[in-house]
Amino acid sequence: MKICMITSSYPRYEGDFAGVFVKSLAEALVSIGHEVHVLAAYDPHVAPAADASYVKLHYFHYAVSRGTHLVGYARSLRSDARLVPLAVAFLPTYLLSGTVSLARLNLKENFDVVHAHWVIPCGPIGAMASLLLNVPMVLSLHGSDVYVSERNRLSAIAARISFRVARSIVACSSDLRARAIRIGAPQSKALTVPYGVDVRKFSRHIAGEQSVLAEFSQGRGPLVLSVGRLVGKKGFEYLVRAIPLILARTPSVRFAIVGDGDDRSRLVKLAHELNVEDRIAFLGAVPWTEVPRYLSACDVFVVPSILDSSGNIDGLPNTLLEAMAAGKAIVASNVAGIAQTISHGIDGLLVAEKSPAEIADAVTALLSSPDMARQLGESAREKVLNHFSWEGAASAYSRIYEDARRGPLCHLSRR
Repeated sequence: MKICMITSSYPRYEGDFAGVFVKSLAEALVSIGHEVHVLAAYDPHVAPAADASYVKLHYFHYAVSRGTHLVGYARSLRSDARLVPLAVAFLPTYLLSGTVSLARLNLKENFDVVHAHWVIPCGPIGAMASLLLNVPMVLSLHGSDVYVSERNRLSAIAARISFRVARSIVACSSDLRARAIRIGAPQSKALTVPYGVDVRKFSRHIAGEQSVLAEFSQGRGPLVLSVGRLVGKKGFEYLVRAIPLILARTPSVRFAIVGDGDDRSRLVKLAHELNVEDRIAFLGAVPWTEVPRYLSACDVFVVPSILDSSGNIDGLPNTLLEAMAAGKAIVASNVAGIAQTISHGIDGLLVAEKSPAEIADAVTALLSSPDMARQLGESAREKVLNHFSWEGAASAYSRIYEDARRGPLCHLSRR
C-alpha cells in the first residue's frame, strides 16, 4: 500500500526529538511492506542525514523567509500553553501550501491513504486533500492538537470538519480519545493505538554509561533522571520540589533533567531557592540517539507529568516507554495515558500529580530497595516487549488503512 503522512514535525537532523514517533511509525510500516512518503513542514534546521529506512521525505514551504517558518516543531505553543501569535498568522499559508503540495505529490504517486498527524494543523490539510483527490484519510491525535481544539473556537471547528472527513481517528491513549470525542470526534470512528518503542535501542547496560556518570560533579551516588521538554505539563517543578525531601533521607542522590524549553530559567531559579542547585544538573537538549546512555546510567526514572493550569496534559510520553524498554524503576504521575500504561506496584510506581511528597516517598522507596526496583524494571521491559512495539503499532495501522480503503469516503453534505 502507498501511504502519505502529512506532519507538522519530523526529525530534522540526526538525533532530533521532533516528531521522532512519526518517523518510527513510518519506518515500521516500511519494514512490513508499505511504501511510505512523509510530507513535512519545512524548518530552517532541516539537515536530514542519509537514511536507509526508505521512507521518502518531502517538505513544503509556507513562509517568505527561513526564520518565519514557525508552525510545528513544538514552537506554535509557548510553554505548551499559549499560542504564539506569529505562528497563528502563518496558518492560512501553511494550510494552503500543505494542501497544494500534497495534491501535487499525489498526482505523481497516486496514494492509497493520506495519514494526517495532529488534527491541528494537519487535519484540515488531510481533509481538503481527501475531498479533492478522492483519497481516504486517517487522522492521528497526539495531545497538544486536541488541547488547542479544546481552547480555541476556530480550531475546534477545523477539528470537527477533519473528524467528519476522516475514516478513522486514532489517539495514542484512551484518555486522549475521550477528549477528542468530547470536542466532536464520532465515537464509532475513534480508536486507540499506543505509541511503540524500539526495544533494541534500549537495554539495561549500554556502552558509554560511565562517561555519562562522569559528567556529574556531585560525586558518587544514585542518579535520578527525567527527560522531556521543560514546559508546564511535564511537571518538572514538582520533581525539583521533591529533591530536598529525598536528600533528607538519602543524602548521596544526584538528579538530572535532560531537555530544554521555555520553563528552564524558572526551574533553575526554583532549584536555587530550594538550595539544591548543586544536586541537580539541567543538561539541556541532547541528541535523541544519546538518551539510551542516560537511561542506562540512572537508578530511578521520574515522569512527573501534570494537567497544567491551562488544561494541557501529555497523551502518552515517549520517554516513559523508553524508560520501560530500558528496564528502569519508574515513578510516574497517575494521569492520562501514563495511568493506562503503568500498573502500580507491578511495573512502576504511580503517584498523585503535583505531589512532591509522593514523588519523594516513591523515589526513596526504590532507592532503599534495589530488589524491588529491579523487579519493577524487569516487568516494565517485559510489558513493552509484549504490548508496545512499533511493529505491533504498524500492524494495527495497516488494518486501519485497509478499513479506510474499503469504506465509503465521507462528504461534508451528508447528514
